[in-house]
Amino acid sequence: PESQVILSANVTVGGGSKVPDSESPLLQCFI
Repeated sequence: PESQVILSANVTVGGGSKVPDSESPLLQCFI
């Protein structure tokens, strides 16, 4: 589900882990 993807992305960013370039555009779109 999209909600899980968004949550996972938020957790990754919050944890300070490096976000893959492929996910960066997705994060910007969701945020």
